[in-house]
Amino acid sequence: MDRSDRLQPRKRSGFSWAARILGLIFVGFWLFISVMMVVQEGIGKGVEDRIMAGLILCSTAAFIVAWWREGIGGVFLMVAGIAHSTFALFSAGHNVGLAMLISGGPFLLIGGLFLMGWSRSRANADESH
Repeated sequence: MDRSDRLQPRKRSGFSWAARILGLIFVGFWLFISVMMVVQEGIGKGVEDRIMAGLILCSTAAFIVAWWREGIGGVFLMVAGIAHSTFALFSAGHNVGLAMLISGGPFLLIGGLFLMGWSRSRANADESH
């Protein structure tokens, strides 16, 4: 494979587009919630607020990376999902399982979809050569 073949954009699979659409919805939701919290209550000074803000920023950055680099971005999103779930495990008072599923589950799903799309696009690229 020469350099010009690597520079050609790969055709995106349905998994990649599903991950992008779900990611836009979910990351947008988290960012909206964060902005509304800051507007209503001000910048949180507690440890939990700072950890949650860091997780949301990391998740957003992972999604942006995944938009262009599906493989590594998918891994970053899965790590972000595990981090969100772990945080929910220790900070949720009641319904810990539901809190873990709601906070980390979507990032795990989106990261998995990006990884499946990346895998499929690599397989299709290898078949064409």
